[in-house]
Parts: sequence; C-alpha cells; structure tokens
Amino acid sequence: MPTSFNTHIRSAAKSIYLPFITGGLTLTAGIFILLCNVNYIELCGSLFILSGLSLGIFTIRNYKIVNGWGGYVLFAALIMIAGAYINIYKTSDFFIGWTALLRCGVMFGSALDFKRQGHKAWKNISITGGIGILFSVILIAGPEALNLPTDFVITFLLLSVGLTSLLIFSELRKVNRLHGVIKTLMKKQNHNYSKSLLS
Repeated sequence: MPTSFNTHIRSAAKSIYLPFITGGLTLTAGIFILLCNVNYIELCGSLFILSGLSLGIFTIRNYKIVNGWGGYVLFAALIMIAGAYINIYKTSDFFIGWTALLRCGVMFGSALDFKRQGHKAWKNISITGGIGILFSVILIAGPEALNLPTDFVITFLLLSVGLTSLLIFSELRKVNRLHGVIKTLMKKQNHNYSKSLLS
C-alpha cells in the first residue's frame, strides 16, 4: 500500500485520541452485539461513519507526516459514504463485509509502515488487522458456508478492528512521548550551548 504513516521523531502526531475513541467504541460495540440481540446493521453503519470521519480528520491534521495522505483521505471518504449507505438502505452482510475489508486493509497498511519505521509493535497490529481481514472475507463469502452465526462473525470482526485501533493509538502515543523527550533534550543542549558562548 503506497499510503502510510511516516512517524518522524521530529514531528509529533496530532489528534492521536481519535483512534483511541473509535477503537474503544468499536470494541464496546462488539461486546454489546455478543451479549445483546441488537440490530448490528445500523450499528456497523454508524461505526463506519465515525471511523471514516476520524481517519479523515487525523490524516488532514497530520498530512505533513503521512505519506500519501491524499489516499488516506480518499479511503476515509469511501468508508464514511459506505457507512451512510448501510444505515440508509439497510444493506446486506456482503456490503458490510466489503466496507470492513477496506477499513481493515487501511489498518494493516499502517502496520506495514510501522514495520518500515522500525516499530516492534507492528506485529501485533498486523495480527489483529489480519484477523479483521479474515472475518471480513468470511462475511463477504457468507458465514453460513462455514456454519457460523452472522452475529458471531460481526462480533469478532468488530473486536479485531477495535483492538487494532487501540494498538495504533498506543504506538502513536509512544512516538509522541519519544518526540517530547528528544525535544526537551535538544532545548537543554541549545541552552547549554548558548551559555557556553556567553561565558
């Protein structure tokens, strides 16, 4: 995937709370569907709208450190439009599966970029993102082919998507903390250098 997070130490990521919020809500929705008999179609549609919106905002706010940020904005718009379409027309599981596959594909691409940047946590992100891709494909193919309840597939799909978002948030927070430490050290170094010039 040509689009990727480019987490330079010199630039802290903005709005990192967005993947935390969407991840937490998606994880909660997965548990809610597992425990309660609810209409998962509208719930999934709303989650896609929220995730698409948050992805778009995050990308635009961090366009200087996101390679191919225009592609991410396009993916965000497609996910958001698909979510609205699902809510309005109460589409089939097939369409939900394709939308989820797009969402999981974006997150899996983020894991690969974390790998290129040398982040050790990329493996966990790729595993949970890969599980999301797997359940998306099952939803597209039809859970009944594997004798799996649709609610079961939707639940584990949402759980994997939510967990992946939380892992991405965790990694971005580490990057920001490291950026803060380096920025502080550079300020101290510049201050000491200025003092040495004056003495």
